[in-house]
Amino acid sequence: MTGIRARRIRRVHCGGGNKQGNPMEYTATDFSRIMQVNVTGAFSTARMAREMVEHGDG
Repeated sequence: MTGIRARRIRRVHCGGGNKQGNPMEYTATDFSRIMQVNVTGAFSTARMAREMVEHGDG
């Protein structure tokens, strides 16, 4: 790439949630909150990265 400077932007999903205590005693609400942060957060980050690439920002 002569005369063009490539720009690389990286995004990393580092969020993580948990609850102290015995996982066997988690409620459905506890589990849902953990999944919301850990799984849905990673999915949303990947989706945003795809949109950034499509718009030339990634």
